[in-house]
Amino acid sequence: MTIFLIIFGLAGARILSLLESWNDFLKDPIEMAFSAGGLTWYGGFFLAGVAILWAMKRRKLKFFIVADAMAPALILGYGVGRLGCHSSGDGDYGIPTKLPWGVDYACGVGPPSVAFRYRPTIEAKFPGGIVPNNVLCHPTPIYEFIACVIIFYVLRRLRKWKRTDTILARA
Repeated sequence: MTIFLIIFGLAGARILSLLESWNDFLKDPIEMAFSAGGLTWYGGFFLAGVAILWAMKRRKLKFFIVADAMAPALILGYGVGRLGCHSSGDGDYGIPTKLPWGVDYACGVGPPSVAFRYRPTIEAKFPGGIVPNNVLCHPTPIYEFIACVIIFYVLRRLRKWKRTDTILARA
């Protein structure tokens, strides 16, 4: 089932990325379809989810048992994906900050001047209403990664409970 998820997850992530960049795709479909970049996580999540539901139905597996079995890996996988967002600086970071752990995303795919465009409450705090690219921002992908690790830990600990007939609760 893991191989199944990987294949459909990557396919869904690529398909949604191509749909999001439809005009670029129409200009050069071969280059866009086979380039190294361009994955949209929720496209992968959606198509992998549909594929898993189909596979579960074929094998007559109960939804909640499979969901319990997959939950720890899914939350950890999401957290690792957030590290990818942090590394690329794709604009998913938080608001500007003066805290010592603020991160400079100036070299990211979506620098702050782009990410905060049309956000009047943030733009108003900077001269000319333009957020400089080298402004320090909250590293929300790191915050989310930490939250995902905590949730993973809690889910793993819940496996020791024997309250229901699910795999997560059965250890």
